[in-house]
Amino acid sequence: MFFTEFVNKIGGNMKSRVNIHRVVGYGKRSVDNTTVPEKIEQLQRQIHDLEKTLEEPLRQIKELEATLQLRIRNERAYREKSCVLNGE
Repeated sequence: MFFTEFVNKIGGNMKSRVNIHRVVGYGKRSVDNTTVPEKIEQLQRQIHDLEKTLEEPLRQIKELEATLQLRIRNERAYREKSCVLNGE
């Protein structure tokens, strides 16, 4: 009901006003956009530079995580072996 009222307001049928193929994207010709590949290349360079810059800090973080994992395992083993007296 609303759609037909809308069509009557703008006059005629919708196909004469809007080409549905263009709205949806069918039948469009692909256009070579040179800015997109340039932007992708620039972003890839930035990612590569950041990976190089963060390589050492990330390696140090991994070493710390490995040390923490070992300490957590040891603490868990100690807690399993200990007994609790009077809630302490």
